[in-house]
Formats: sequence, structure tokens, C-alpha cells
Amino acid sequence: MLLHLKQLKRQHQFGIRNYFLFQNTHRPIFHKTTPAILSEYEESDKYLYPSRGLKNKLLKIFGERLQIEEITESGHEIEVQFKGELVEYQEKIIEKLDKHDLGIVKAPTGSGKTIMALALITKYKTSTLIILPGKELLKQWKRQIDNFIKYPEAKLKRDHYIGEYTGNKKKLKGNIDIETIQSLANIEDFAILQRYGLVIIDECHHCASNTYRTVLKRLNAKRIYGFTATPERQDGLEEITCMYLGNIVAKVSEKDITKYRDYEQVLIPRFTTFTMLEEKSNFMEVVNILIKNEKRNHLIITDVVSEFKEKRNIIILSDRVEHLEYLYDQLRHVDEHIYLYLGKTDKKDKENILEELRYANNFNYIILASSKLIGEGFDLPSLETMFMATPFSWKGRTKQYSGRLHRQNEGKELVRVYDYVDHKVGFLARMFNNRLKTYLSEGYNILESSELSPLNQYLYDNYIKALELDMLNAKEEIIIHSSKILLSLIKKSYQFIQSLLYDGISVIVVIKSQALKQNDEIAYLKGLGVKLIYSEAQINNIIIDNKILWIPNRGYYERQNNVNAFRIEDVNVIEEIISIIKDNT
Repeated sequence: MLLHLKQLKRQHQFGIRNYFLFQNTHRPIFHKTTPAILSEYEESDKYLYPSRGLKNKLLKIFGERLQIEEITESGHEIEVQFKGELVEYQEKIIEKLDKHDLGIVKAPTGSGKTIMALALITKYKTSTLIILPGKELLKQWKRQIDNFIKYPEAKLKRDHYIGEYTGNKKKLKGNIDIETIQSLANIEDFAILQRYGLVIIDECHHCASNTYRTVLKRLNAKRIYGFTATPERQDGLEEITCMYLGNIVAKVSEKDITKYRDYEQVLIPRFTTFTMLEEKSNFMEVVNILIKNEKRNHLIITDVVSEFKEKRNIIILSDRVEHLEYLYDQLRHVDEHIYLYLGKTDKKDKENILEELRYANNFNYIILASSKLIGEGFDLPSLETMFMATPFSWKGRTKQYSGRLHRQNEGKELVRVYDYVDHKVGFLARMFNNRLKTYLSEGYNILESSELSPLNQYLYDNYIKALELDMLNAKEEIIIHSSKILLSLIKKSYQFIQSLLYDGISVIVVIKSQALKQNDEIAYLKGLGVKLIYSEAQINNIIIDNKILWIPNRGYYERQNNVNAFRIEDVNVIEEIISIIKDNT
């Protein structure tokens, strides 16, 4: 039976998430940058050239009907020896990779991805190409190569064993060559890429971009490995990365590296008073208002000054330049070592700032940085405290940012993250809950009322059972604030709420005035005997006896799929919420 060519090609095609997202939200679509479907194969008159990462999948689907001829380059032998020492989990990663010619390593920041890659180079002792997303990582790689690999010394600089192909420096040696992806993409003769037996791709989650794919299609090294802390992409294109590099074949968990950390990890959630009277679905508009909120900014500034008095090295992250510049103006009097690190900051100045702070032993500092710049290449092991000054949701960002604190450094005993929780705005509270899950996975403890508590006591993926246990233990009053109400959920909890009322507990349900149009729902709630209050405050929470506060990412009477909640006991926060309900009644 002949293999159907269309069926084979279909395995290389998939729909682009952003195309359908833009289509559904009526945003402009440019087919050159956002096509509906991507096809990742090449063909000639005689052959179809599939992506190497799909080899096992294709063999599993088509079996003996498929004939694959794989032509790879083993490279030439190089003189290298490993000068370092791997810890247990790093050794296991190397063992797993040895069973695969292609593969992705998922490893958190601070797990030693670069060291593991260098150990691979010395293990296989073959000509190696290291591909970086930009020049920011170049110095870090060169420094680590010198620290962990012994290679032949050269009498003349031009005879150096390590080659570099970046910007104006285009000196390939064919032994260990470090190259940026942009420089590789502009190479006129791709035959240069076909003399390596090993390729290491740092921050390989970028491989889905057009620039990377242009290069990846020309690589024929026997072994190709990618390293990243966050293989997931917000645009959903991680499937392309797997097409070229294969699947994730080795993982380093937070538990693996936590036992090797010499410092304690503490999360300090700071509940702000920020609220919005008008509903705004546009996140950008909300953030524009949020960064100008005086009380919120005063809280951040007070916390920063308090931390700095403890002689700690601090980084403040925000998505808005205007916000960072305002905070900088308010903090610049605190000390002479206060730095702005923005996109518009001169490139040389940014390099000088990091170089100065990297070796800062006799002073402490505060650096205010644009969030988008704290990615690959931002290497500042002396950082101890991070302030998340603007909200975001994606776990990849949480891992990337907090990971800046997780690098080992002499004398580092404690790292802290201050996260500002705008819990009075529903979707901002849900964003914090998403960040909270990531902090939990990274081994953070929470600091509340000057006491450390395990974070998993506060985050509940199945929060309803824990919440209703608190409600059963109520003595006087329960306030349920649900921005949406569904009849099915009212019916589901009817008997439970009724039992509380029979026990003499006052139950108040706070809903929006627009719910008055929901006749059946209102009738059920009134028939139940709860007290109804109408408020325009945009929050979802449950307050028990004015002592316990539950903040779920969905209201009590909303659909309960993918719901988690945050539980705190903070009288001040509860009083603020009650006052907001009254002010907007």
C-alpha cells in the first residue's frame, strides 16, 4: 500500500492560535506574520524533507510504509576537558540526553543549564556550535566556558580556540563557536553550518520564529539539544520547536534544585486599595490608571525603602517606563546607587550598570527595570529582593522574573518577592492567583502578619470544600460577593446555605445591580432568605465573621471549572473590602 503524500504532509501542518484569536476578537490580521496554517516541510521532485523532530512520530504512524534516509554530520574531534563537577540531577540530565540525538531540556533558572551544556561538549568532544538569541548572553557563555572547560591555549589572540560569530566579530574556529541567531540567519553560505557534530541552542523556546527556522532547516549535526526554562509559549507555537528539536526528553524540577539552594524563599503579598468604579475590559487601560494610583505607589515606595534599610540588593519590575521613572524620582534621594534600566537606556550604559553591580561587594543597590528586559542575558546573582510592581498572568513570566533571584551567590541567605495584589479588581485578582500557583511550584513560603507559613495552606485548587468548612464554622455572619450569578449554582448550594441560616448565621449576598434583570435567580435568593445587597464594586470574595477572607478567581455563584482561591486572615484588608462594598451600594 502506497503512502499517501498528503497524509504525510498533514503531520507538518497545524493551525496558528493567534490567527483564530485575532479573528474572534476582530483584530487586524497580516497573513505574512500571522498565517492561518504553518507547513514545516520541504520537498523536491524525488524527496520530501520532514522535520527531524517528527521522525519517531512519523514512524509510529506510517511504520514500514515510510522510508527515511537520515544524513547527519558527526563533526571532528576537539581537545576539551570538563573542569567542573556536576550535582546529581545534572548528571541524570546528561544520562537522559545521551539516549537521544535530538531533545529539549526544561530546566529552571539557576539550575545550571549552561554548565550542563558545557558538560555535553566535553563528553562528546566534537566540533560544537552554540546558538544564542542575542549578544546579551555572549559574555556569560564565554565566562562559563573559561570557568568549566579546559581547552588548548593560544599564544596569539587570533589563534584562540573559541570562535565567535556576532555582529562585527566573525571569527569561526570550527572547534567551539558561539553565534547569535541573527548573524547566522544572514550567512550567505549555509555550508558553514554543516561541519558541526553537536549544536547547543540556548533559550530554545525562540525556535518557533522565522529567523530560527531559517537556520534550523540547514543544520545537519548528529546531535542537537535545546535548553530552556519555559518551553511553553503564549502564542502556542511550541509545537514548531518540537518539530526541529524533538520533544522534552529531560526535566529539572524545582524540587531537584531546592535542596541545593543555600537560601530561603519568601513571598510577601501586599494587598492594595486600588479599585475601579467603572468596568473596563481593556487591561492596558486599567494598568495605565493603576500605575498612577498614589496609595499603591506609596505602598511600593515604603516597602522598597524598608528593604533597602536592611542592606539588601533590590530590583523593581514594571511594564511601564512612566511608572519606573516616577518611582525612580521618589527613590533617588535614598542612596547614590539607584539605577534605571530601560529599553531607551543606552546599550553601553546598560552593560556598565550590570558590570558594576555584578561585582558590588561594598554597597547595596536598587535597580528599576523594564520587565521585558529581564530575560535572557540578565545575570545579576547578587539580587536578593524583587518587587512585582505591575500585574501579569502568564506563568512563564513569573518563572523568568523570580528566576533572576535564584542564582547562587556568596552570602545569599534569603530571597524575597513582593507581589502587589490588586484584589478589588476581579481579573487582576485572578492574575495574582495564577502567579501564586507558580510561586508554590517554586518552593516559596508566604509571609503574613510577620509569620512564615507554607504557601500550600493558602492556595486551593479545589477551594469549595475548604471554603465551606470555614463557612460551617462561622459564628455570626458570611458575606458572599459574586459578580455573576447562575441559577444552577444557586440551586446547587441551596440546601447548604439554608442550613447556615437555620443555625442562625446571617448570610449576605452582594451582587451587581444589573443582576436585577435575572428574575429567576433573584427569586431563588430571596426565597432562600439571604440578605441581598447591590454593589458595583468589581470583586469576588467571601468574608467569614470579618476574620477570614477568601479570594477566588471566580465568584461563588459562577461556573466552578479551573477555579482556585487565596485564603487570608487580615482584618485590615477585610475592613477595606467592606467599606468599598458600602461606598458602592
